Amino acid sequence: MIKFKIIKGIEGYNQAKDFREQVLKNEMNLPEFSDENEENAFHILGRENDEVMCYGRLYKIGEYVFSIDKVCVKKEDRKQYVGDTILRALEDKAVGEIAAFIIVLAHQNAWEFFEHEDYVALEEYEENGILYRKMKKDLPQSLPPLSPPI
Repeated sequence: MIKFKIIKGIEGYNQAKDFREQVLKNEMNLPEFSDENEENAFHILGRENDEVMCYGRLYKIGEYVFSIDKVCVKKEDRKQYVGDTILRALEDKAVGEIAAFIIVLAHQNAWEFFEHEDYVALEEYEENGILYRKMKKDLPQSLPPLSPPI
């Protein structure tokens, strides 16, 4: 069973940095680095048998605007809705933080994943020989009532 935990700040980064490097840098050949967002970000880690097997990060980039990045799942656990679960949890957290929409900067191998999750492409660009898409998803502004009004 996977146990998920959202940790705010540098402690979340510290718990995930080895896993991030293993998947993003070593396996996917993407640049992996820490940045100024680590301290204010919400980091979600999924553990199975006390081993990190998935990760994602959420942070504020503007008024009502958040970004999700560094979503990664252990290779053998992909295509089992683990990434979807991470995304949903981070989107829910963003709604709780009063976000109106999410922006992702998705590398080419992740485009299909984010499109499947209702993210819409805004623009494409290349950085260090890697194609990226800036993508956006509008978030619900309020939840529907639990029962119809009387």
